[in-house]
This record gives sequence, structure tokens and C-alpha cells, in this order.
Amino acid sequence: MLTLSCFPLVMLPVSAAFSTADPSLAEVSRTLGRGAVRTALTVECRRVVPAAAAGALLVALYTISDFGAVALMRYDAFTLGIYSAYRGGLDRTAAAVLGLVLVVGALVLTLLERRARRGATARVGSGTDRQAEPIVLGRWRMPALAVVVAALTLSVVVPILALARWLSRSLRFTFDWVDVLAVTAKTVQYSATAAVVVAVLALPVALFAARSTSRAARGAELSTYIAHGLPGITVGLATVFLGIRFLPSFYQTAVLLVLAYVVLFLPLAVGSTRAVVDATPVVLEDVSRTLGAGRMRTDLRVTIPIAAPGIAAGAALVFLTVAKELPATLMLRPRGVDTLATTLWSTTEAFRYGEAAPYALALILISVVPTVVLTRALGRTTRKRVALP
Repeated sequence: MLTLSCFPLVMLPVSAAFSTADPSLAEVSRTLGRGAVRTALTVECRRVVPAAAAGALLVALYTISDFGAVALMRYDAFTLGIYSAYRGGLDRTAAAVLGLVLVVGALVLTLLERRARRGATARVGSGTDRQAEPIVLGRWRMPALAVVVAALTLSVVVPILALARWLSRSLRFTFDWVDVLAVTAKTVQYSATAAVVVAVLALPVALFAARSTSRAARGAELSTYIAHGLPGITVGLATVFLGIRFLPSFYQTAVLLVLAYVVLFLPLAVGSTRAVVDATPVVLEDVSRTLGAGRMRTDLRVTIPIAAPGIAAGAALVFLTVAKELPATLMLRPRGVDTLATTLWSTTEAFRYGEAAPYALALILISVVPTVVLTRALGRTTRKRVALP
């Protein structure tokens, strides 16, 4: 179930990296006698290793820090143990120890991701902006279609059918649709705000990490990923402490909630943005600098427009993840405010699955919004590429 819900964390950054890749390297490989399959494996796939590694790291960090799914399925994971320890008594030592194990695990996973990315192709290319030739799948068309259909069926169709079953078997046939719309609107508001804030804050971190090999750059990137490995309940408690002791005027407001989202989900935007910046031909930035443009102007007119698919992918991932974030939202949401995730949690905890079904369907529907935005962003990038005569 976690695999079905997390594969977009790899798919979206890789798609963004493919959409901005320079096709000339693959063409050179083909002219030197390599076939399509060997070229795809040794050249094209290697170009997206940073994006794939960053996505795989996000999946691993999300899995070890996930709370909602493991709690709902009563799986005895670290996050459920931390939640039980914090609620079960006054001694927080056991919870702190479990949280420390998660921090160490996040650090190990981040270091492994850096090693996997070390062998990737550097930022090279002619800088020619043009469209790559489409690959004819031939006999592989049906297997590829089968994989796509299976993924969509298991991750989209089956959940919708399950929700329909909940509705049909529910003893409650009337729903407060006004409340459903109000909770959905509040979820969209928080998710969109967090997506914009995180995308803006992730851009300088991604640019710094992509351009520099200094310890400061490595430390900045490493710290964001370690924070993502922390369970939401730990970050939520830390933010509650911050609000009570130092920012009482912002306690139980949307400001602290968005701050917790930034800490938790900044790597979602950093990973995809950096992957696209890594794939950007450095010659374009060099030409801009030789024409008299400064670093900031080059970033605004060259680097950021080229990295737009990665930025959009990161914002889309943040939107999706914030919409279903549970523990931090439970602890930090303003008084009297509910989101789709918290409403689902409260209703399913009471085994009112039929009542939870409309909120689950609304969560699926709002997940379409970032997907459409990302698809249009990638489509515009592709249409801008013009084949040279």
C-alpha cells in the first residue's frame, strides 16, 4: 500500500528530469553503434540517476516516518510506538529513543543517496533546446501498457471502489455536504500555501547544493533530508514547544502549522529542483554571464525557467503530501479547524467508514489539481522545444 501511494515521489522528479534532458548525448551514442535499449540504459537512464535517487530517498524517508497508514492498519512501526509512548505516560524517554533511531536511519539513507548520485553524469550538454525523437515501443507496447494499467487500477480504481462500498453499506445515508466542502476548502488552502512557501524556500537550497561542493552546501542539503525523516508527531511536538515558549502569539495558528510543513516537506521540493538544475547545461549559464548578466539575473532569466518542471514537480509533491499529513496537523491546526486527513482519522477511529467515505473521495479529487498543473508545466516545456533544421 505504501508503494502504491509513494511511487509518484519517484515518477514526478524523473519525468521532470527527462523533459529537460539534452537529446544530443543519446544521439551520439546511437551514431557510435549502440542500440536503443543500450543507449537508454547507459546514457538516458544515467542522466536521471540524481532524480531517481532523490525520489527513492524521499520514499524511504516517508515510509519510515509515516504515521497514518501504519496506525490505521495497526502495524507496530516506530511512529506508532512514538505516538503511543507520548500518549501513554509521563516518561518520554522511550519515545525519544525511538525518535533518535529514526534520525540515525534518515542520516544513513541520505548518505546512501549521495553515494548513488556520485556516479551520475555531470552538468554537460550543448544547450540546444529541442525535442527528442519519440521511441517506438514495438513489441514492448503491450507490457508497458499493462504496467501502467495495473498501477492505475491498484492505486486509483481499487480505492474508489472500496469507498463506494463503504457508502453503499453505511447505515447513514445523509451527509453534511456543506461540512465536506468546508473541510475540503481548508485542506486546499493549507496545501497550496505550504506548496508555494516550500517551493520558494527550496530554490536557493537546490541551487546552492547543485553548484557547490563545499561542506556548507552538503550540510544544507543533508539537514533538510534528515528533518524529512523525523516523524510528524516529533516535529509537531517540537513546534508546539516553540510556539508555547517563544511564539505564543502564533500558537494554534496557521503560521506554526505551515512552519511544521516546511520542516517536514522541504526535501520534496529540494530533490526535484536540484535534479533538474543538475541536468541543465552549464554552458547556458556561462553564456549569460559572459554577456554581462550577474548571477541573480542569470538565475531569473536562464536557470529558473529551465528548472520550472522540477519546481512544479516539487510543489505538486508538497501539495499532495500536506493534504494527507496527519500527526502534525492534529497537533498544530487552529482550534475548531479540521482537514480531510484529520476528519478521516477521527471517523475511522470510531469505525464510521461510511461517514468517512465522502472525505476520502474529496481527498482523491483534490489530488488531481497538482497533477494537472504538473502535466501542463511539462507540456509547455516540451512544446517550447523546436527541432533545428
